[in-house]
Amino acid sequence: MSNFKRMHIIAGTLAIIFLVWMFPKCWEVLNTNWQKGIGFTAGIAMGGYMLGCVVGLLLNLILHLFHK
Repeated sequence: MSNFKRMHIIAGTLAIIFLVWMFPKCWEVLNTNWQKGIGFTAGIAMGGYMLGCVVGLLLNLILHLFHK
């Protein structure tokens, strides 16, 4: 598997996990104010994806260092 693909699989998985984990809070904010709720949900998804990219990059770096 290529490094780029591995990083995006990890990032997408973490974004989905964060959305499922924070779903009750997202639903609460959506019921209060839908505009803030959409922003909150998007922030969680983007934050999870960026964290996944960092984790994927670190994993690729570790694999690269130990492969040689």
